Amino acid sequence: MHTCYRGGQDLLEMNNVLYYAAKTAVAMVDLRDNSLQILDKNSGLSDVGICCLGSSKTAKMLVICYENANVDLYNGRTIFNVPDIYNKQIAGNKSINRVFCDDDYAYLASGIGIIVVDLKKKVIKDTWLFKKGNLMYEVNDLVIQNGIVYAATDYGIFQSNRNNTFINNFATWEQITNVNTPNNNLFRQFAVLDNTIYVLKDDTVVFHTDTSDILKIKNVIYVKNNNLWDTANIELDDSSPRFVCRFISASQDRFFAGTNGEVQRYQWIPNQNKFEREVIYCWCPGGWCDVPTAAVYVNERAYISTSRGLSRGNLEDWTSAIDIPTPAQIPATAMDWKKSKLAVVHNTTEDWKPVWNRANVSILRGEEDWKTITSNQVATDLVDFIDVCIAPYDTAIVYAASNLIGLIETRSDTVYKVYNHTNSPLGSIGDGSTRTVRMAFDAYNNLWTNTWTDSDPIAVLTKNGDWYSFGIPFVGAYQMGAIFADSRGWIWVVYDREKKLAIFNPDRSSGAIRNGKWADLNLSLKEEEGAFTYIFTITETKDGHIWIGTDKGIKIYYSPSRLLNEPHVIPQSIPVQVVRYGDTLVELVLGSEKVNCIKVDGGNRKWVGTESAGVFLLSPDGKTELFHFTKNNSPLPSNTVYSIAIDGESGDVYFGTDKGLISFRYTATDSKENYENLKIFPNPVRENFDGYISISGLMEDSEVKITDAFGKLVFRTVSNGGTAVWDGKRYDGHKASTGVYFVFINDENGEEKRAGKILFIK
Repeated sequence: MHTCYRGGQDLLEMNNVLYYAAKTAVAMVDLRDNSLQILDKNSGLSDVGICCLGSSKTAKMLVICYENANVDLYNGRTIFNVPDIYNKQIAGNKSINRVFCDDDYAYLASGIGIIVVDLKKKVIKDTWLFKKGNLMYEVNDLVIQNGIVYAATDYGIFQSNRNNTFINNFATWEQITNVNTPNNNLFRQFAVLDNTIYVLKDDTVVFHTDTSDILKIKNVIYVKNNNLWDTANIELDDSSPRFVCRFISASQDRFFAGTNGEVQRYQWIPNQNKFEREVIYCWCPGGWCDVPTAAVYVNERAYISTSRGLSRGNLEDWTSAIDIPTPAQIPATAMDWKKSKLAVVHNTTEDWKPVWNRANVSILRGEEDWKTITSNQVATDLVDFIDVCIAPYDTAIVYAASNLIGLIETRSDTVYKVYNHTNSPLGSIGDGSTRTVRMAFDAYNNLWTNTWTDSDPIAVLTKNGDWYSFGIPFVGAYQMGAIFADSRGWIWVVYDREKKLAIFNPDRSSGAIRNGKWADLNLSLKEEEGAFTYIFTITETKDGHIWIGTDKGIKIYYSPSRLLNEPHVIPQSIPVQVVRYGDTLVELVLGSEKVNCIKVDGGNRKWVGTESAGVFLLSPDGKTELFHFTKNNSPLPSNTVYSIAIDGESGDVYFGTDKGLISFRYTATDSKENYENLKIFPNPVRENFDGYISISGLMEDSEVKITDAFGKLVFRTVSNGGTAVWDGKRYDGHKASTGVYFVFINDENGEEKRAGKILFIK
């Protein structure tokens, strides 16, 4: 899992360990030695979409809650899933807002009321539905003190004795009416300090002017004094025009109020009967965008969860980040891999319109060396990156396509230049934006891209920095989609909002790039042939075929070189025979799936990412399903897969989803020209190993034979690309016993080229 830790959801401390929740993982920072552990789906969490945490020191349990009402419990060793509310069909909003733990129970404030979890038995003990007539009262937060349960809702604070026999009947709860407020509603969050309860509330205040009365929302903190709830003596610094109080919390002897871009820390002064503000932690530049979500106080130091990550509050009014290697954002919508470097962008469009999302390019070198490309040389806001390409001639150069500001060139992880309609042939649709869509490098190191424009929507930037642009001689050509450069140097262009496909063979005879020959392809398939409407991705296989991902599966041009002269030739689907209820039928591979991306590995196998069915690995001809990964049978965080990238050296396959990025190490390596870098891993094979042994650094279609010490053949296979794998089992299905096994490698002509050994310890 390559988790994004910049969207902090919650933070708590238990036994000198910080538990910091991002959307898809929990980072555990041991404050005694600053060591870091990660809980994510790959290490046992049941889900993604974490929304809040709770902890019980009595039960020694961490409570992890998800947006879909799923719950995990972690005791420091084992993760237990409590899926009852998630699985149960309940009308209304089941989302969990806050957690309050008391003794051996966790109380979950949710959209349907309060859910009680028995932490010892690890089951749902009870559900207290807050239902009045047909209206369900969402519980925003709760607290228990002196046996009384207090629930904060948009309709007031409600209370009940925890020993109330009929506590699960909302009619037995009492609404608190003695709150000194102009309106008894919109209660958000509780905090308890020295057995005193505080509540954050949105007060609707009327401001009178000479001409009208204006309603405004003002955040106010109230405190329970005996049986009265009065305004707390806390001076919030609300001078910012964007002021919103987002949370309150109490930790040890400190009180925190989180506002836009700030966290204000207070200490109670008993002899003055008030809180004194000690420090305001803030973030610059653009601090108001960095939304705080939680704060704790440990060993005289504040720790703060924000939208940009986990920070440490120092003695002065500044913070320093606690570095956790991370991509910049959660969705991984487009990726490129070249020469041990992965580049990722994180934005999409909505109905072909810009969404003005902050844009970053995340760069990965090695396994955890994440960097974020920053803008420190240009004044332009970086927004809406929807594609990324690494220059094949220099991996220090990375290009990002923005659906608002044009083409961004970065060098050495810093923005170098922004190309738009004012300084390049990239077009504009007249609103001042430059809506670049997709990019592709051709075999000559030229970068092709497209924009939404009425004229010359195709542009190319050469390695030398020269620009050329071209119009498309077909109707609807300004509404651009995918673009792809094949091994012939032809440019494949999807246009008319992803509904049409054209080929362009540019004229390179003069040294410059000139207009050449165009062909508008025939996509009119019949229903039984696999008719489709939209095209989302194009790629070329190792045997020269063109595979196209559509809203109705995969289509293939088996002889693409014919198409410039024979554009009437239609693409073909992949038919396979299947047996259904005793009958043999012909079906089309992935015929009903929306295919977002296709990548070809070193063995000419196809990795296919879909909109709702996860990832498929298909055989070279596409007729055999080798793997099918979903969020239910693998650590894949989501079945919506936007992008795939393959590291041809290590065999790592990266899957970019709407819920984050994950990689899977397999045999997707590129073949070699010789056997100089042969590697067998793991070696030795330990007694507890239960995976694949890889023999990598091979030439294409190498034969691998494994024998025991007596020369008896125990396994034989042929490499996929540059790697062959063995599951450690003999032909009879039994695990190999302790001893030395010999590996003999022949090239495709049958000549023995290399040998090796594997030591098994059983």
